[in-house]
Amino acid sequence: MSEITVRRASRSLSVTVGTTWSTSTTFPTAGMSGLAVTIHGTPSSAATVLSVFGSDDAVTFRELVGGTITLARITDGTSFTGVSACYSLPVSGFDERARLEPTVVVPFGRLVSDAELGTGVNVVVSLKS
Repeated sequence: MSEITVRRASRSLSVTVGTTWSTSTTFPTAGMSGLAVTIHGTPSSAATVLSVFGSDDAVTFRELVGGTITLARITDGTSFTGVSACYSLPVSGFDERARLEPTVVVPFGRLVSDAELGTGVNVVVSLKS
């Protein structure tokens, strides 16, 4: 029986998450298939959703198809311990029916929150191929 070796790439980086795409940090997504978001610190309870925006030129960003992440708040039963969420990057498609090549993930991404996260909050994006 033959075996196939699968190689996976991954990267993690801290990003700024604003309430508009223009105030958020751009991160590279080319060659990746999904991302995991971890929020360290205690974000505002008003922040419940992150939207994933993508761009093929790192200049103009549009919300990705299905680009809404509901934040799951994690507790140890007595206190808040963090927030995490996952998202599968679509291989094509923006809102407004614009399309890139059918099998290409947009090369740049940004996260946008529905409310200010607050001070003392660090957001880490982990991407995997």
